[in-house]
Amino acid sequence: MKSVTQGWLAIGLSLAVTCSVAAQGLRARLGSEARSEMRVLGVDAAGNIRMMAGTGDVGEVLVPLATASELSFVLPDAYQRAQRLAFNARPGEAAFLLRDLARALVPFVPTPGGNAGAVVRFYFELLLRSGDWDEAVAIGREVPLAGGGRSMVPGVVRLADALLELKRIDDAVAMAARVPVSPENREWRTLLRDFADNLLDNGHHAEAQVVLEKLRQAAGGEERDELDLLLAYADWHRGSTLGAAALVVRFADRVPVGREARALFRLLEGRVALANDDPQQALDTLGQALVGTSDANRWRLEMTAVTAQAYRAAGSEAVANSIESDLRRIYPQSRRAGAAPRSAADAR
Repeated sequence: MKSVTQGWLAIGLSLAVTCSVAAQGLRARLGSEARSEMRVLGVDAAGNIRMMAGTGDVGEVLVPLATASELSFVLPDAYQRAQRLAFNARPGEAAFLLRDLARALVPFVPTPGGNAGAVVRFYFELLLRSGDWDEAVAIGREVPLAGGGRSMVPGVVRLADALLELKRIDDAVAMAARVPVSPENREWRTLLRDFADNLLDNGHHAEAQVVLEKLRQAAGGEERDELDLLLAYADWHRGSTLGAAALVVRFADRVPVGREARALFRLLEGRVALANDDPQQALDTLGQALVGTSDANRWRLEMTAVTAQAYRAAGSEAVANSIESDLRRIYPQSRRAGAAPRSAADAR
């Protein structure tokens, strides 16, 4: 009975907040030294915040979002109640209290030094903690990720990972696609790269290519080489050896830097040899690569599975069956431990 009473209480408080926001509108102070409150009317198409003095005796003021430094919104008492609920492990109720306020503040997240971003980020974290995925997706699609919104990027990627676990692939990729990347921002590129790896590991190769292409535009040097290898890997699983074959030529005189990149290149090189009906070359390439690849390398398992294919193509069916049997026994939950496609055409 207590939980029901608390639920109705939360609903009543939320309705009060909704009525308050609807009746009074948003109010804020512009600048740390400001004492008077302004009514905030919204953001126009040109990106200007529309404000008016609370007394109504001054005309409308337009302030660009990018220069509205320290725009401090007056927060209702419900914000403190939501904080207490969150502290007491009741994120769903806390988010319910903040819903209308947070939605109203979303357009103002980019303002530098203001409090809109902190409120919306707090609300977004509550949604993630309570598993309110539909509302989290709605906020994730709308919130600006520039200016003050930059701090929400890790949360947006966390949402993408959660949606991937829930098999909501389109929503997950849409969230990841919102993350801005640049040559200077390696932290965000690392987050997106981890997400792309999760897509690949779960067999979503076309979707992974979307994220990898986005990352490639901001990458250079060794990082671009590795992304090209991953794109070719995804392409192979989608039925084409063209990308892998091009990389075999490209790296004929130099081996990619980094253990993961080298192992992936040898895996692709073995696949190309096998697709070209040269199982002995595939066995030589993969055999040498396996000697120098540790068990912890993410590509070793698949390299071993392709080695089994090469033995089968070379006429050693018993050896191939033995390798595949061992892989399925040792890695019963792995997609890569089963019989992998024997050719690019079979990967379709």
